[in-house]
Amino acid sequence: MCPQLSFLIDLTFVFAQISQVRIPLKAGLRSRDLTVNIQKNHLLMGVKNQPPIIDQQLEHDVKIEESTWLIEDKLTLLITLEKVNNSC
Repeated sequence: MCPQLSFLIDLTFVFAQISQVRIPLKAGLRSRDLTVNIQKNHLLMGVKNQPPIIDQQLEHDVKIEESTWLIEDKLTLLITLEKVNNSC
């Protein structure tokens, strides 16, 4: 079982057409250890079998098929969200 992540994520950011959220991860976590669910207006992220780290409504609707997530440099979760329309 993975250790509990102990940090708070603030998703208050300027929502541009494409926005990126970087979340530091504990060493050793892999994509199979994470739950990331990007919905039209909601983002859920956490370590499997633990309470979510992010469980938040988004300020703007996003294109689910264009929004992605990946682990960068084995220590950072990068979530990329693309807004539905071009107005900021």
